[in-house]
Amino acid sequence: MMKKNDVSKFSDMYVDEDGRLYTEKEWKNRKSKSSKQDTKNTKTTFTSDSTSSRQKKIRNNNDVLVVISLIFMVVLYHLYQNKDIYKRINLEKTQYQYSATTNETLENIAEEIKDTCITDIDEVCIVKEVLKYITNIEYKINPSTAKKPLETIKKGYGDCDDKSNLLISLLEELNFDSYFVIVPNHIFVITHIEDDLYDELNDKKAFLIDNKKYYLLESTAKKVQIGFPLHYSIQSIEKIFNPFTRKTISPKNIKYE
Repeated sequence: MMKKNDVSKFSDMYVDEDGRLYTEKEWKNRKSKSSKQDTKNTKTTFTSDSTSSRQKKIRNNNDVLVVISLIFMVVLYHLYQNKDIYKRINLEKTQYQYSATTNETLENIAEEIKDTCITDIDEVCIVKEVLKYITNIEYKINPSTAKKPLETIKKGYGDCDDKSNLLISLLEELNFDSYFVIVPNHIFVITHIEDDLYDELNDKKAFLIDNKKYYLLESTAKKVQIGFPLHYSIQSIEKIFNPFTRKTISPKNIKYE
């Protein structure tokens, strides 16, 4: 831009730094053009700065989306690790909800129950104590959705949905292979006992699945034992499944004897 201190005034004439002479009118026109050019340059710079600012904002927004996506993935991973399951079973005649879960709190409770047995290889004793823990919880109809296992413990009551969810969760913590069994208007648990140390179950009937015995555990009655009698026909069983492995057994492939 032309500055006044860059030139010398001679009479009515002006001379620039290159030695060119201008009349007063020419000189004013020259200054006016120079001023407009500076304004144009300023606008160009401003536009460039605005574009850069928008691009930076877009990059920042993309970074935020990436962070949110990562957090979401971490949450999903932890949910999967905890095996937290909460679903509705829709069957032809009945409808049940299950919320079988494993977590550190349930693991500690299961270990405390197991420690009441003299030896941790006495599977019959361990299952008995787990069943005793469950049946000591009051049976009470729950008109709302099935409670999660820890909620059933906290409330101190539950129906067949609630108590079976808690029972199979504790058995899972102790590595017992177990299944839900759905019959009309009821749900119960069956579990496999590998080693009957003292032959306590010799006279108990069991479900035969893949040539292994699974004993019926009734969660809603007081002072029940392993191998509770089956009061339903095999044909009335609607579903047999493990909520952790999602394995389903067809009632056609089992025996009860």
